[in-house]
Amino acid sequence: MKQNIPRIKYYPRIFDFLGYLPFDDILSQPLRKRLVILRQIIGSSQTELAGRLGVDLSTICSWERGKTHPSKRIVDMIDALLSECPSKHSSAQFEVTEPG
Repeated sequence: MKQNIPRIKYYPRIFDFLGYLPFDDILSQPLRKRLVILRQIIGSSQTELAGRLGVDLSTICSWERGKTHPSKRIVDMIDALLSECPSKHSSAQFEVTEPG
């Protein structure tokens, strides 16, 4: 394991510490990228996300590689989860204090 890359389960805490999500316009990203971003935001492994969406791990892997595409219903579920995430980590939630 690479020592300098945090485990995905710690990503939500890192985003809380940063006070923002370091991603550009998430919903305009290709689906395979949105899946990876979603997993990072919620700190879930592929297995955990598969359980949350009610699909197999191999299905998540296939989607993230762009080999297959989910149904409209699943895409809507993914987008709904993503649309909830930025409000959870919005900059309005974090108070920025100027030094001095």
